[in-house]
Amino acid sequence: MNLDLELYRRDVTTPDGVRLSVIDVDAGHTQGALLFLHGFGGMATQWAKQMLFFAEEYRLIAPDLRGHGRSAKPNPGLSRANGRANGRANGSHYTMEEMLADVEQALAQLRAPQKVMVLGHSFGGALAAAFAVAHPDRVEKLIVVGTAADFTLSAPLRAAFNFLPASIFEPIRARFIRGLYAPTHVLKSFYFNAMRPFDGSIYAQVSAPALVI
Repeated sequence: MNLDLELYRRDVTTPDGVRLSVIDVDAGHTQGALLFLHGFGGMATQWAKQMLFFAEEYRLIAPDLRGHGRSAKPNPGLSRANGRANGRANGSHYTMEEMLADVEQALAQLRAPQKVMVLGHSFGGALAAAFAVAHPDRVEKLIVVGTAADFTLSAPLRAAFNFLPASIFEPIRARFIRGLYAPTHVLKSFYFNAMRPFDGSIYAQVSAPALVI
């Protein structure tokens, strides 16, 4: 099925005022709904091939997580000493709890079906698993792709996040690291506040039927 996914974007506003851009393809199909969650530095359109494949049979919901893709990118404020997020500027820490709340808000505002099948790639798989644990009554099936129990960045990227201010690293990221579709202030906060503290034991708590790829 040929679709211009950009024509199906809708904006969702979270309770803390962050605008999320969500691809929502709803052709009135009855086979169910698929929720696609991208990973660290990703964006919704990385699921384009999968969404186009399933568009004739399912409703498709794919948010750009806060700070990513076409969603708003609030800056929480960064410590110049070590790059850790500090403070509550613009109401965003880029924590797992915030992103789970964003997903819940998107589903509510888009009036998604009660049951969804959740697909997550990389850290999006961790987010999908956390959603399945928090809402076992809402997750029909869980599919995780390239997801780990412990998310460790490469040594150069860890060093950059720890020691380089965002103002210095951002031009480097924009020019040489094209696979990260979020600005440095988002990536650093996401890494320190969501990825590094992630506890992989949550996978054992998933009760929904799951496929691991």
